[in-house]
Amino acid sequence: MALDVDYHIRETFESAVRFGKAALEALDVDADEAARVSEEVRRLDAERFSLEVAAGDVRAGRPLIIGNTAPATPTPFTTPRRESQRLDPAAADAPDGQDDA
Repeated sequence: MALDVDYHIRETFESAVRFGKAALEALDVDADEAARVSEEVRRLDAERFSLEVAAGDVRAGRPLIIGNTAPATPTPFTTPRRESQRLDPAAADAPDGQDDA
């Protein structure tokens, strides 16, 4: 964009939108609804991209990003219910707690 090109394609974005539309259709979402969802994603992304270019800041359009998961929250460590055991054939020949290597 900074080089004032006449035409560009954001390949990763475009393929993601097309695969997303195909996935919706594979899940039996009506083709018209899948098309509407794709166009809404494109519209919001174009708006976000314009804000970022105008502001010169890649974070300017962050509120327009669609997220589908809540922020990750770490879970506390849980103590195993039983001791682990090797499943490979060499485990039968190795003394307890010893590797054969």
